[in-house]
Amino acid sequence: TGDDFFPVRGKVKFSEDEMVTISIEHFCVNDLLRWILVHSSIATTAIETDFEILKKCIQSMPSFNRQKQVWETILRELIKSFCDFTTLAVGLSTMTRRIHNDKNNESFKSSHADLVRCAVLDSFASETCDQMMNSYRQSHHLLRDYDIIESSPKRKGNLLLFITTCLGIHDSSHKS
Repeated sequence: TGDDFFPVRGKVKFSEDEMVTISIEHFCVNDLLRWILVHSSIATTAIETDFEILKKCIQSMPSFNRQKQVWETILRELIKSFCDFTTLAVGLSTMTRRIHNDKNNESFKSSHADLVRCAVLDSFASETCDQMMNSYRQSHHLLRDYDIIESSPKRKGNLLLFITTCLGIHDSSHKS
């Protein structure tokens, strides 16, 4: 269909592992992404479950680069679709949360933080903070000559939760 982000066309021979990975990618980027968007629009508690499924699917891919590519695609599409801040924060928390029976494995948490932390998230979080600061300056008449206020549609949800969640996904090598 025209909605497929990672279509497989032509007569290409894939190994069984490659076919499984392609099927998982297709499911994540086409079906699961839609579920997340629908669930976020009706404010359901299923969002955390959707991101748990996404995390398990991404974990099953053997290549970290491919995992990162799929995660960035999903995140980019959520941002483009104006997914609300609360859903994004819940998703980030879920994606970086350790599995209960793996509490002693610190590398697990850091590897998921490494996966979630990406240029797409950095850019969106920075733009969001800039917009928040410009809005604050405008409301308090503190605009500077070079501040550009653009009238853009407002994203719903808990902005503070999103920002604090992003700040919580920090590089463990920078601990003080």
